[in-house]
Amino acid sequence: MQALVDRYLQHLASERRLSPHTVEAYRRDLVLLVAYSDQQSLPDIGHWREYGQDVDAAWAEAQRLVGADLPRVQFAHSNGALITLEALAENPRRWNLAGAIISSPFLALRLPVPAIKRWAAQAASRVWPSLSMPNELTPAMLTRDPERQAARATDTLSNNNATARWFTEASAAQARVRAGANRIDLPTLWVVSDGDQIADPAVAKTVASALATPARYLGLAGVPHEGFNDTAR
Repeated sequence: MQALVDRYLQHLASERRLSPHTVEAYRRDLVLLVAYSDQQSLPDIGHWREYGQDVDAAWAEAQRLVGADLPRVQFAHSNGALITLEALAENPRRWNLAGAIISSPFLALRLPVPAIKRWAAQAASRVWPSLSMPNELTPAMLTRDPERQAARATDTLSNNNATARWFTEASAAQARVRAGANRIDLPTLWVVSDGDQIADPAVAKTVASALATPARYLGLAGVPHEGFNDTAR
């Protein structure tokens, strides 16, 4: 990994012609990121389509269990909502859905991301996709329910990090949804938390208004990201 860092620093010095002082600042930041990432063990994704393939498999299993005659309605929250909308923007008939419920869709970050993290994700996505960095999320951003907050804090299947590849793939998927929202022509119910500090509700409302089939939009005033886990549920 150090060889990759050295190569990138050489690129900054020789091709981008940054000053030695600036290159040294980049080096210090990268050393810290390398040290942090070496302590993490997060999987990375190769391409966003892998998420859609997981949904393909889930629907295939559901059809095996209950048959193909029942109408399909997909409930999708946060990152799952981004996965659903990105797939439907490309092919509205992909899962033969009768409709979809979209909850707090992750269509844009509302949580500020430091410039160094954005830079590191963009730089590392191709050469070091598993580079992981803290996502700065806290249980209080998800719900106001103390019991749910405590459960989130002790959940061994959740983490507080994001990989470089996930960040760049998610950002690209968000752009594809914004560009292709007008191709989504099935009924949708949008349940969006106006108090969401993670996913930007203003972007969600804009995308919902662009769909080919008018969406039903329900804004939850003052509710955080996980409205269905909140005290207001």
